[in-house]
Amino acid sequence: MLIKLEILKKIPKPWFLVTYDIEEDEFTGEDWFFCGVLEKAGIEIFIDHDLSKHVGHMGTLEYTHNLVGEIVREEVAKQKEATA
Repeated sequence: MLIKLEILKKIPKPWFLVTYDIEEDEFTGEDWFFCGVLEKAGIEIFIDHDLSKHVGHMGTLEYTHNLVGEIVREEVAKQKEATA
């Protein structure tokens, strides 16, 4: 993610925080938290979808565009099982 540092002056701290969602029983990473802070402040987020297919986000593993597709497939399968 590329950000203009002046944006940080416009939004409250904390900017990056790992949170826990009780309903989903999962953690939300600091990148999603930061995007939520930006959205609440009315700051637009732009995504280069083509570039995102060629880069990864390093965490406990490398999160890539292909991994996102796998996660979506798993979620769809879970929903189908729950409604069956």
